[in-house]
Amino acid sequence: MQLKRHLAGSVLWLAVWSLQGIHANDKPQPSDPELHSHHPLGGSMGSPFQIRVRGKRLHEVDAVWFECDDVQARVLKVKEIAETGELDEDQYYKKRTLALLGQDQKEPEFLAVLEVQATSETLSGLHHFRLVGPTGLSNSLSLHLVDQPLRNEEQSPHHRPSQAQKLGLPAIVNGTIEEKGELDYYSFEVEAGETLAFQVLSGFELGVNYWAQTEIRLYEPYQSWFGTDRARPLVLKGPRLSWEPIRLRSSWFDRRDFVTQFVLHPLLEHRFEKAGRYLLSVGTFLGRSRDNGYQLRVDPARNETVSRRVIGGFGQPAHADPADWLERDSSTLRQFGSFYRPLGDDRLAELRTRSVAASSSGNDASPQMSSIRDHEPNDSAEAAQELTLPGFAEGRIDFPGDVDRFRFRVAAGQALAVEVETPRLAPPHFSPWLKVLDAQGEVVAHNIYREYGGNGIDTNKTIERKTLHSFEEEGDYWLLVRDLTDHAWGDEFQYRVLIRPQVPHVGRMEVSLGVYSVSSQLIEMTDRLNLKPGESRRLTLVADLEEGFEGGILVEVDGLPDGMRVQAATPASWSGLLLQGIQYRPPGEHIVDPGSHRPKRQAVTLVLQTNPQVQPTPLPRFLKIRARPMSANRTGPAIMAGRIPLLILDSPGNTVAVPGRKEVALAP
Repeated sequence: MQLKRHLAGSVLWLAVWSLQGIHANDKPQPSDPELHSHHPLGGSMGSPFQIRVRGKRLHEVDAVWFECDDVQARVLKVKEIAETGELDEDQYYKKRTLALLGQDQKEPEFLAVLEVQATSETLSGLHHFRLVGPTGLSNSLSLHLVDQPLRNEEQSPHHRPSQAQKLGLPAIVNGTIEEKGELDYYSFEVEAGETLAFQVLSGFELGVNYWAQTEIRLYEPYQSWFGTDRARPLVLKGPRLSWEPIRLRSSWFDRRDFVTQFVLHPLLEHRFEKAGRYLLSVGTFLGRSRDNGYQLRVDPARNETVSRRVIGGFGQPAHADPADWLERDSSTLRQFGSFYRPLGDDRLAELRTRSVAASSSGNDASPQMSSIRDHEPNDSAEAAQELTLPGFAEGRIDFPGDVDRFRFRVAAGQALAVEVETPRLAPPHFSPWLKVLDAQGEVVAHNIYREYGGNGIDTNKTIERKTLHSFEEEGDYWLLVRDLTDHAWGDEFQYRVLIRPQVPHVGRMEVSLGVYSVSSQLIEMTDRLNLKPGESRRLTLVADLEEGFEGGILVEVDGLPDGMRVQAATPASWSGLLLQGIQYRPPGEHIVDPGSHRPKRQAVTLVLQTNPQVQPTPLPRFLKIRARPMSANRTGPAIMAGRIPLLILDSPGNTVAVPGRKEVALAP
């Protein structure tokens, strides 16, 4: 490893060239507050409301810290409560995770009551918050704030069709599933031909190796022969299980959980042919969760030309992640959501902001992008429209089995990237299958990647958002676009394919304080830094090196308090797990060459160290991690890689005066 460092104030410059892994044991000791769940999941802006947070080691928390500055809250009271019981027998992964984190010992549970104030200027969406106390900063949960009236679930039971709670539309309801297998029923009235949209947000955690959300079902009520009220399920269109980026927790912390974003009916739309009264039920996947809240939204469907995953921002972060960068959508690297990411005319300029200067001459102007739209019929080589590179080929799947063709010309040795955007629907609803054919009709590139799965002898196939290919021969080539199935078509099955030169650059980056491997999951040790004077903690940054980037990376750590410094370290034991990502296949074994669909990855480990005289920070602050691409003697612009909350604790026996908090004696 070759390193170049320049430390000025709170900034460390670090050049990373290569990495060899070692092994170490970095098991944290649980002493800081730990949040499990909260109810209700959110509220309306403009008036105060209360939420109840459950967790461990909350008895001394006395402040609430939001990761933004447009929401305030205070702790009203904290009390010890009865435990919810032992983990279920099928919760192997949860038990294993708690054991690895040292959190499997019996501890009392606490309930903290918070008062939240969100003004009319507050942005709607998910706001991450944490609790603060003398023993440290907690993990994060998310509060969902909406800009319309919100009602709470009625206290009287409504677990049967005959007990359904009435809804006036549009409606947003805070509810709770208290027992396993419980269904909450709601009733509503519709006009003939009316289309409604149903969305649900929840924090349910299952005892299997993925997170799941709530399940919505629609019914038509009727009376049985015995005069009792019954409910007949309606036939619904579309898959019930989907991957949608709806998160209740800090986006960077949970990013690597296996199928973190499994959502049941993330957006269900249904047209009611008959006027009358209908029912819906809210429950958990397989009925295997309890003591968690949900937020249900029902309103008229909107005919907007936007992604179906976003309707009014419901379930989306209120503030964009400054380190967010979605370039791929692979099952291995868990970067869900990139198919929705817009590909603009400034795409090449955007990529150059993550690279070294584009040319030594200083002329970095991007070439003009061409654009064509498909016109039927274009299912033959002769009817294919010609695309000038770089450029966009746009269209939609107009009928079942529709295959759109485009022709383009390349020079010998030209290295191109093929990216696809699906603005309305993404996999698994719409799985755009791309193939590039030569003049003889042979497939030279495609966007299906295969790797080993299961016990190492099965194969997994994924649709990839980006494909790289170097063309050996000059000539005409054809791009084919279709859906993976033969029955998906319509206005929502739109695509936008960009064929462009490859730009060596730094892609997605991850910042980690350590991970454990549990089956197919990578479990974070922690998502925050609680340090006492004289303590230190290791941090690892992993970067994707995209499209042939072979340079180094300069790393900056900004926001360090006086008395804290950053140094380079030998690789952390978890570096290998981060570099490999979530993969079933044996290391080094490939079904197909991963170069077309997987970037090289590079990692560096730093040590964040405090001296004995460091002053406590009564409220948390963010450490901001930035990186700069470097090649030869040139460097590129700074890129945000991630943020880590930091709290410096006081020495035992002293007190910390916190604005808005009472003075508290710090426990040893």
